[in-house]
Amino acid sequence: HGLAGAEDLLSTMRAHGVAADAVTYSTLIHGLVTAGDVQRGEHWLLRMQKCDVTPNAFCFNAVIQAWCTAGYVDRALDHLRTAITTSGISKSGLSVQPLLLAFIKEERLDEAIYWSSQQLSVPRYGPGSLAHLRAVLEAQGRNVDPGRGREVR
Repeated sequence: HGLAGAEDLLSTMRAHGVAADAVTYSTLIHGLVTAGDVQRGEHWLLRMQKCDVTPNAFCFNAVIQAWCTAGYVDRALDHLRTAITTSGISKSGLSVQPLLLAFIKEERLDEAIYWSSQQLSVPRYGPGSLAHLRAVLEAQGRNVDPGRGREVR
């Protein structure tokens, strides 16, 4: 099993004093969440932080998207908050699209409006975009500018 072997290799590297960098961890995290093992991907995201390796936006985005896809929006949101508050990653490097799509699906529109206004990377068109959120809000009779996070007068 390739991913199990990759995990073993990373552990062996550490045991022999060979430091893994953010690219090494992000490759493993991405592989795990792509294979559907979100918990293992999250484990390695947390472990890299314990090993004093700063996760990059790619690491956080992979785990956030995977938790949203799996239906665990609040868990994804916890990682987004961690990325913003403790990682030093620029907000513009973090994609909020999976969260917006999940919030819309769960009808958590006030949270979608709030996060769409936080200077994160939000696509203009397609699922989970500002245009998608605007259409959902308009269908509910709400006059809100989601990119600014407030009611339009």
